[in-house]
Amino acid sequence: MKALSPENASKAEGYIIDSYRAAKQLDKALASCEKALKASPDDKDLKLLYADILAENGNSEQAIKNLQQMLTNSEEDAKVYSYIVQIYQRDKKFKEAEKALVSAEKYFKNKESYFFMLGALYEREKEYDKAESAFKKVLELNPKHAAGLNYLGYMWADRDANLPAALELLKKAVDLEPNNGAYLDSLGWVYFRLNQMEEAESYLKKALDRVRKDPTIHEHLGDLYYKKGQYEEARHAWELSLAYNQDEEESKKVQKKVDDLKVKLASLQKK
Repeated sequence: MKALSPENASKAEGYIIDSYRAAKQLDKALASCEKALKASPDDKDLKLLYADILAENGNSEQAIKNLQQMLTNSEEDAKVYSYIVQIYQRDKKFKEAEKALVSAEKYFKNKESYFFMLGALYEREKEYDKAESAFKKVLELNPKHAAGLNYLGYMWADRDANLPAALELLKKAVDLEPNNGAYLDSLGWVYFRLNQMEEAESYLKKALDRVRKDPTIHEHLGDLYYKKGQYEEARHAWELSLAYNQDEEESKKVQKKVDDLKVKLASLQKK
């Protein structure tokens, strides 16, 4: 791409860097970033990418400093603040993320994007009333905001709250993006909460057809099989969830389900 189109050299470098990143070769990703920045020192997208990978590689403090140096007190700062918030969230520094995002509201021309980020942040902080309010603002601005419909609907379903309303939101999200695996999973999950097992299994399997290695979908299928008394299928699904999960807290939760099931199966064999 670089050879064929020199004017797109920085974009090509970005693809190369992302490829290293996806392969978890962060040292090579950083080295490629540094090399690209020497050739294009004013490329803002490369600077943002470099900061993000720097943080992912364990140097969040320097990454934040780099990003703060990019701020210009203009609408362009919205993108920079998005990266700052993302880094703080990745490090589970939710209050710092909230402070940064709230202070940056004036720079966000796209208010849907701002309130969506704010809602997701509040949800991570378990401040569900604030999250609900933020997502409702997203949907007031754009009733067809598929990600907002999905996030609010799934948040309600996961907490076993407002299930009829959650179902309607998630149906709309899937109507808007029928091939989105995350939205299909959310719809399957709300049907599970409503104890409509046939519909739940149908949508969860559709989700898995589109996203084979998603730990949440496998966990949800495991929960469904367990509720149906299909214990071996449940264990297999949960073990796949563990194999694909990179979140320590979530892995502990799923591991407990596997351990409890093993105890249950051992007890049943004794009878």
